[in-house]
Amino acid sequence: MTLRTLVPVAAVPLYTSLPASPVDGQVIDYLADATNGVVWRLRYRAASSSSYKWEFIGGPPLHKEYLAYESFASYQPNTWGGISANDPSVTVPLAGDYDTVATGVMSVNSVAATIYMGLKVGTVEPKDSLGEAAFYYSEAAHLTGGCQLVLQRRFLAVAAGVAITQRYEHNGSSAQTLSRGTAALRVTPVRVG
Repeated sequence: MTLRTLVPVAAVPLYTSLPASPVDGQVIDYLADATNGVVWRLRYRAASSSSYKWEFIGGPPLHKEYLAYESFASYQPNTWGGISANDPSVTVPLAGDYDTVATGVMSVNSVAATIYMGLKVGTVEPKDSLGEAAFYYSEAAHLTGGCQLVLQRRFLAVAAGVAITQRYEHNGSSAQTLSRGTAALRVTPVRVG
């Protein structure tokens, strides 16, 4: 019978800010959201061509959701805006590049219209072009129902403390009641620094 010696594994340190003098290959756990227990595992890669050298290697996304259905009456066409204070919004704790996934069920009340869902980053509203916003063309038969929108985007060089927020738009011929439900937003870092 052979006896084996157990070697203790060094714990990965937990940080609330990035180390001031990192070394290549250093791995840390970063407390991204203390309230919800979100911890990101990051590895420092000095050879990265990015100015954000802490690369994400694991952990859950920052997540906000509001599942109830809400409406905004007299929502003007061709104008990005929110439905209510419950629109999902995530503030990123570190500067960097982020992947986002936004979902929601949208409907407009009385005209055929294209309904858009986009993401506002800080003060920059989304654009209507493909790739900037998820959209659905609502036909008369679907006006009383809703459509599920899913938008995946990568945002580069987002500053620390900037909010990423769901926004909405329609291109109907007049002001409409625009509704949104089961809205969720997930934000995951690619690399930070």
